[in-house]
Amino acid sequence: MKSFGKLDGLRYTFKKVDKYPDFFNLFYYQLLIYDHKLGKQLLISADNAVTSKLYRMTYKGYLTLEEINFAIMDYIMMMFNMNAYQLYDLDETVLSIQDFFADAFKEDYELLPDLHVKEIMKAIQTLDKKEMIMKFVHYLCYPRKGKLPWSLILNVFSFEVAMALWIVASKGIHCRWEEL
Repeated sequence: MKSFGKLDGLRYTFKKVDKYPDFFNLFYYQLLIYDHKLGKQLLISADNAVTSKLYRMTYKGYLTLEEINFAIMDYIMMMFNMNAYQLYDLDETVLSIQDFFADAFKEDYELLPDLHVKEIMKAIQTLDKKEMIMKFVHYLCYPRKGKLPWSLILNVFSFEVAMALWIVASKGIHCRWEEL
């Protein structure tokens, strides 16, 4: 199975697998709910939903469950500047991503300092993408600790939250969307 490489502009290639990880289904389901909530409750059009962005980025009108997972993985791997010419093992890649974000799954991880909402938004925007996604991973695991309303975060960082959602789903954690 060639999942990436030169296929529709995506970069990475994985070794053939007999069975995709179970969390692929969980992420796909959660992403559809997430996109629905984005379209219904936020100040964005359907064109700015995460799945619509992925369709445009891959030049496809429809993505399968596996393709959506690999597309999000592709952006996470690009964030880590991983070598596009290497053949990757899917399970090892998922584990290395989980290991990097392991601290964000701990309840005592420092989310954001106690600042005014405008100052918190400025603080988030100064973080590099990995740190930002780490904050969102923690926020998805512990939504009550959040200092910002979800609607504000999602209007500004919808794609980054989708990447965090993939990381959370890769650990088998099912996110609840009461806050939306």
